[in-house]
Amino acid sequence: MTGIGIFVPGSLSQLNFVPEDWTDFVFATVGEAVGFIGCTLIVIFYLAMLLRMLYLARYTYDKFGRMIIIGVMSMLFIHVFQNIAMTIGLMPITGIPLPFISYGGSNLLTNIAGISLVLNVVKNRSNAMPVYSMPVTIASTHRSKVKKKKIYVNATNQN
Repeated sequence: MTGIGIFVPGSLSQLNFVPEDWTDFVFATVGEAVGFIGCTLIVIFYLAMLLRMLYLARYTYDKFGRMIIIGVMSMLFIHVFQNIAMTIGLMPITGIPLPFISYGGSNLLTNIAGISLVLNVVKNRSNAMPVYSMPVTIASTHRSKVKKKKIYVNATNQN
């Protein structure tokens, strides 16, 4: 339940039974060290982050900002799902790293840039006003009636 502990000599990840344990299979290494409880906490952290982004996208009235938040959220969801499913054997090994945990500078930089875009959209979302809350002038219901000119069909000059 709780794992064997962090930095324990003789663990399977330290004896090279797990390939690429610092990048692609970091979830297996973390799972060995902190156990089921630690893995559950990591999944709950990712789930909370994704649900918060979904909430922020729901209450962002700027359509472009909403698409930015949804794009970053879907990128993180696909990376987390693919890496964890790859680690437990449900998906093929593709080399997609686990966001914010796996070793790799370009992945970390991309994730931080995506989260900073989300934070920037949320910071500036109060400037955007929803379309349905804009002031609308109600047109008058009284219409002036215009007298229609009669049209005679197949008739000679009717003056």
